[in-house]
Amino acid sequence: ATAANNSGAALLSLINDILDFSKIEANKIEIENIPFNVVDLVEEICYLQSEPASRKNIELSHVIDASIDMDFVGDPGKLRQVLMNLTNNAIKFTESGHIDLLVDRKKVVGTDTSILNFRINDTGIGMDDETCERVFEPFTQADASTTRQYGGTGLGLSITKSYVERMGGSIHV
Repeated sequence: ATAANNSGAALLSLINDILDFSKIEANKIEIENIPFNVVDLVEEICYLQSEPASRKNIELSHVIDASIDMDFVGDPGKLRQVLMNLTNNAIKFTESGHIDLLVDRKKVVGTDTSILNFRINDTGIGMDDETCERVFEPFTQADASTTRQYGGTGLGLSITKSYVERMGGSIHV
């Protein structure tokens, strides 16, 4: 039953990645602009990811800067997907140590708006400069051994980058 559940979850993840990637390629992604609570969103992500992290004895924590207003306007669904993907990758590529999800904000000069800034720091395997340059390209992973050892399609970070850019942000390693 466990093998069937794991296989089903892997297949569902693959199908969802392909569907998301197809929507992005067809320019059919719609970005919502609705109020959401940043603290609740980050705490939910850490709660959901705490079980996979604890299975590997990895400490998962979050720090939200006190200057952050709890309520922002944006697309909480896409932001949740982005942060879940990044946190999942951090867990996947970290064998021991810790993962920190850090959140602060930057005021947009000359306006009364702010931009959220999310950072994930981990004690994982890291990437060389060449991998960092191409990691957000579709179907790209560090090398063939990464796919064999860790799995995945190489679509997650490409989808993540597209969502972040469509929400008016940027992403980098």
